[in-house]
Amino acid sequence: MRWLCALLLFCVLSFSQAQASPADILQSAIRFGTSLNDWLDSAGHLCDAVRQRHREPPLLPVSLARDDYLHCIIAHENRHGLPVGEIALTFADSRLALTEIRGTALLNVLLPSELSQDQAVSYAGWDVFPEGAWVVAKDGELAWQLEPASLHPHLFLFRNPLLEYANQSASDGAGPIEIPDFLTPGAPFEQVESRFRAGCDFVEVKVIDPPTLPVESQTQTQVNCFGWPLAGAHRKLEAVFSDGGLQLVWILTAPQEHDRLVENLSAGLGELESDVTNYAIWPGGVALRKDKPEIAIASDPVAAALFQ
Repeated sequence: MRWLCALLLFCVLSFSQAQASPADILQSAIRFGTSLNDWLDSAGHLCDAVRQRHREPPLLPVSLARDDYLHCIIAHENRHGLPVGEIALTFADSRLALTEIRGTALLNVLLPSELSQDQAVSYAGWDVFPEGAWVVAKDGELAWQLEPASLHPHLFLFRNPLLEYANQSASDGAGPIEIPDFLTPGAPFEQVESRFRAGCDFVEVKVIDPPTLPVESQTQTQVNCFGWPLAGAHRKLEAVFSDGGLQLVWILTAPQEHDRLVENLSAGLGELESDVTNYAIWPGGVALRKDKPEIAIASDPVAAALFQ
């Protein structure tokens, strides 16, 4: 009787898989935690071309030891009836952490139907759906799905190196970390904003009222830069100004990269000055925060207040 039940279950599952559409198979394969081999076994046959690469040590902030990259290309007149487009998958330590889908028609069949514009948070140039960790470009050409741990470091800014548009400047910068000279505390707002607008994917300017910095201030302005290449990846930087002068910069990171950031900051800035508070501190007001993964660049008065 057991073997009969097992046979029936096998037949049901086989029938279900046979009935699943190519789009359903792809949607099912794009799930957090799946391995590269499992993805290829379940959905690789739907691609017209597949490219792979791995990297040790990793670039992805949420990887501890290894990145794996996969690029699935769906060409015109796909034999499975799928719309033209590209799917780039990035695996952190053998688990799927980031999926990037390019192409409006392909997005239309792969985005979950339960995503509602009422749930979206308009953020810079994108609509963010926190419930499913989807980030969708407002022009409808591009979307990312992120594992929850990837939301803080804004991993939709990460460049899968197999994509043609990927800028390799971040990859080339993996190793000793040097802070850009224009981010020196006291730098004028206009100088930093100009550099951000020239080198970031998107720039957002916010007025903070009332000011919150631990210094006397009449005005406080924050400039958010999305996509600046630093420490091996494209990052979100938050530059905070008091009365037009730079006082604090936050560079968003991930907890998995803490040890390599300590190593690479020490290689670029010199030996640690202190590592006994909530911050590991280097010369020049640079610190790595421990409770919330971020690199800080602070003026002397802000550093004195923060790095306790």
